[in-house]
Amino acid sequence: MVKALRNSKIVFNKGGVFYLLYFFFILNAGIAQEIIYDKDADSPSYGQISIRGLSQSFIDQLAKSELSDRQWSTFFRTVVQGSTRPMLGSYLLEGNEIHFKPRFLPDPEISYITTFSSKSLNQILPNYPIGKDL
Repeated sequence: MVKALRNSKIVFNKGGVFYLLYFFFILNAGIAQEIIYDKDADSPSYGQISIRGLSQSFIDQLAKSELSDRQWSTFFRTVVQGSTRPMLGSYLLEGNEIHFKPRFLPDPEISYITTFSSKSLNQILPNYPIGKDL
């Protein structure tokens, strides 16, 4: 049983530099699960935050659930540092990844915090208990 991405939190500091506050990644069938921030201003996915290396069964369960943006933001959220309101944006499942695309481009003068909460996810997907392969 793999317990991956239990409760993860990363901070994207001013100027596009980010550091890790509290983050776990576990190898799952040789693939690391990780949260990635696209900080390349020339990239079409600039500002996008992704969770990579998830199992196909987990992605399929999320796809079947047809979650609202509000539900998504309960377990995978990005906020402006000092705020509790999730940023506006859209969520997309692609391959073995979840992507969050903010509605507005990130401001290099503002710090952002992204969190993944397995506890909140388990409340939304009770039939897919955390501890199963993500």
